[in-house]
Amino acid sequence: FGHLRSHGITIIQAHPHRMKNENSSPNPDYVDGFELNFCIRKENNNEMTLALAREHNLPLTVGSDCHRPEDVGVSATLSEEKIESIEQYLELVFERKLIFSVGQGI
Repeated sequence: FGHLRSHGITIIQAHPHRMKNENSSPNPDYVDGFELNFCIRKENNNEMTLALAREHNLPLTVGSDCHRPEDVGVSATLSEEKIESIEQYLELVFERKLIFSVGQGI
């Protein structure tokens, strides 16, 4: 994992608790953060992801897994400042300065 970081790679694990069994438990030692996922067709167990992120002081992102028209507008990541680069976005993620909005028709 350290080798990846030395090359500037950031790992945010998408919907880490979608499959609820002991073989799918995410390892917080090998990620930089987790994604809370609000796909309306799947059980993502976001409460488990939120608890794990808090326990290990890891940042969060949100996603809707938008693969169908009905998935559009389920969640959004907002910022008080215009994001102009991936580096700026990651800085906001790690500083916990992003705003998450969840709900139909955002």
